[in-house]
Amino acid sequence: MKKKGFTLIELLVVISIIAMLLAILMPALGKVKEMAQRVVCGTNCKGLGTSMMIYAADYDDNFPVAGGRGLNKWEPTGGTTGWENPDKTWGGADTLSIAASLYLLIREVDGDPASFVCKSSDETVFENDYNNDFDITELWDFGPEPFNHVSYAYHLPYSSANATSTDARPATGSAGSSFALLADKNPMFDNDLTNADSTKPTASDVAPDNWEVQVALLADDWTNNNDTLQKWHKGIFNSGNHKREGQNVLFGDGH
Repeated sequence: MKKKGFTLIELLVVISIIAMLLAILMPALGKVKEMAQRVVCGTNCKGLGTSMMIYAADYDDNFPVAGGRGLNKWEPTGGTTGWENPDKTWGGADTLSIAASLYLLIREVDGDPASFVCKSSDETVFENDYNNDFDITELWDFGPEPFNHVSYAYHLPYSSANATSTDARPATGSAGSSFALLADKNPMFDNDLTNADSTKPTASDVAPDNWEVQVALLADDWTNNNDTLQKWHKGIFNSGNHKREGQNVLFGDGH
């Protein structure tokens, strides 16, 4: 009696069909994963907003501002001075990262460091690998490079580095529905982007990942011919964490 089974050709056909199905399904599964990550990111923003409201309820309707509402300056490229010192005494001329204000949600409202990281980003959850002598609730910032542990931008509650007097306008719990309190991180902090050259290139020279050059070209393209705007023109100011296809923004009233 002749045994039944697959021939070599039939087996190759089955393998080919499986490969084709995988090729069709994988992009779709990738999109589903990205959509799920965007939902988690939006949930992070909403959760941080709730934590801010809780904080404001305990601190005279003030949203978190590390160091208080004094003459402290914004440090855009590094961490907060004395971030690792639990006994830090705040002065009137400390430099702070904006993330230091968000860190107050960990200190005061039992916030989870994981809620500050978008799963679509390159940032990592802060675990205090820098100073293990103290609990994270005793520190004042997300390490010496807080931008590596925070995926979100917070409104600027500090004076600029060269200000001679306070020009800060910290938001309060009474901020209206049009006040953008927190959002996906500025696209300039996207590690996949490159800096612009000193001379402005032509449109044919621009690299798709060169954010500064794109902005320069956008100014001309937008003025000269609106009909020629491309997808990167429209998404250039959106977060790189979501492929420039959208932006999570938390407003002052919590929506």
